[in-house]
Amino acid sequence: MKNKYLLLSYLLLCATPIIAAEGSSNMTSGVVIPGSFPHFNPQVGKTSGVAKLNFRLYARTNTLHNGSAFVPVDSTHYYFGAGRGGVLNYDIPASDESIYYDESYTYYYNNVMAAYGNKLYRKQTFNSNDNVTSLTYATWRTSTGLWKDSARYLYDYLPGSSKIDVTYFQLAGAGGMWNPHDQSTLTYNGNNVVSISSLSYSATFVYDANNNIVSVEDKVSDHGSGTQYNNERKSYTYENGDVATYTLEKWDANTSAWAKNKRWEYTYNAKLLVSAIEYNWNGSSWEQYDKILYTYNNANNKTSETKQVWNGSIFVNESREIWAYNDFGLLKSITTEDWQSNAWVNKAGNTEVRYYYEYYSPTKVGETTLNTASLSMYPVPAVNTVNIKLDMGASASVAFAISDMYGRVVKQWNESNTSFYQGQVDVSSLAAGNYMLTVNDGKETLSQKFTVAK
Repeated sequence: MKNKYLLLSYLLLCATPIIAAEGSSNMTSGVVIPGSFPHFNPQVGKTSGVAKLNFRLYARTNTLHNGSAFVPVDSTHYYFGAGRGGVLNYDIPASDESIYYDESYTYYYNNVMAAYGNKLYRKQTFNSNDNVTSLTYATWRTSTGLWKDSARYLYDYLPGSSKIDVTYFQLAGAGGMWNPHDQSTLTYNGNNVVSISSLSYSATFVYDANNNIVSVEDKVSDHGSGTQYNNERKSYTYENGDVATYTLEKWDANTSAWAKNKRWEYTYNAKLLVSAIEYNWNGSSWEQYDKILYTYNNANNKTSETKQVWNGSIFVNESREIWAYNDFGLLKSITTEDWQSNAWVNKAGNTEVRYYYEYYSPTKVGETTLNTASLSMYPVPAVNTVNIKLDMGASASVAFAISDMYGRVVKQWNESNTSFYQGQVDVSSLAAGNYMLTVNDGKETLSQKFTVAK
């Protein structure tokens, strides 16, 4: 693969539990550890080639098949400061590590009420170099009708760089106080992270002359004594700059030695990963366990990921993911299917994740046309209602209009002499699809696209 990275957040504090969240539960700083791993044309943060098209992810929706159709589970909406954006890292699309949002709201879908409700709120702050300095989580308290802080990460950087020096993980306490829970310190050799150390977890990294990671050893802490013990060792080999094998070993306390556990072998076609075979160690030899097959479109974007299992004689189909893209080559959806009666089918338990994008100007000023006005909408996609919040900064009379993608106005209303508007609009009569909300103060116009799902 061409752009090979291992996201640092995958390793940071990975032994520390945190509240369930849509996407990554760690930082969104874009700091990476160089290494040659199987990747799928990853789009990492603001440096992404796709991001240069001035599109950013503004919402994602998780759905679950109920036996008849895919129904919403939850939806996450991202709000950005001027000039910031980000698109998915295709290696880990379930994570929003490369989304540089200022605020994010996740809503759960209530099937009985056929409406979304508050679930999770996240807020990030940035320094002058656009490095994330904090990430705070809050959960919704129905009893009070308010968000309540639950946990946060703080990040310190090496002077004059985007390299994280120390990460602090804190839990919310009484009286608005933050209680220290864990702290991770990173050390570097040039641009390579060579160790991560915290109270609960530590890891060391070894690289070859080409800056490919050849081994990672980690330790985890005993909850009683706090003493750290060997946990796992990961080893990698390479051919033509691509990872050829990955071996996982686990520490055997009885023998005080590393014990073989799993092994993966990778094959490529013109630098694109086409298969990965997993083996299990049976105590004396490697046994085939499963195989993953990958297909791509003409733009080298992954279109399917098929899992096959070894039945003792051959590999047979079990499940697969279908990746679909929009007209701009951005990931639109990932749908899971199962192999049943010699055909691929959707059935209860299958999932579909849908991604929504908006156009933006990657500059620090003038991102909106109504001077410094701030417009937000949630949930996305909407089902029966959509909430609109407009902060004008100064009093003005404004006209609101919702139009379909053909430009036909389907709803419109006015607000007089207001500097802040917050309202709920009924969209239950609108067909599923994309719509545009337009706000006009008689001089300038501010627009935002949103989606209605049924």
